[in-house]
Amino acid sequence: MSNGWMPPGSTGGGEPPGQEQGPPSPPPSPGQPPGPFPYPPPYTPVPYPSLAAPTDNEAIAALVLGILSCLCCAILGPVAIVLGSRSRQRIASSQGMLAGSGLAVAGLVLGSVGTVFLGLEILYVLVVALAAFARGG
Repeated sequence: MSNGWMPPGSTGGGEPPGQEQGPPSPPPSPGQPPGPFPYPPPYTPVPYPSLAAPTDNEAIAALVLGILSCLCCAILGPVAIVLGSRSRQRIASSQGMLAGSGLAVAGLVLGSVGTVFLGLEILYVLVVALAAFARGG
């Protein structure tokens, strides 16, 4: 009693739905992948960024001492100037192996400002001492 009607997805050959027989697919052409992969493509690692040169410790010390010379202890100004100058020379001669030239310059500038403060403090003490001596007491 077949009237020629078949349910959708049925081939009439007894195969379960979704597994129809058809012509075999042609083999993949050379240089093309063989079809959909059962797994994701392999992971390609992200290249590491180039490592930065280490910062010169004397440049950091010059900056810290320069800041301290401006804020509270002006006697550290000349020390910051010396460390900043030495650090700039070391960084320049390292051919890129050391970084921190900006820190060294900042320490040098702040050390110079601290040294100016030191000079003003010494001048103030001398003026006050001379004024006290001139009054006789």
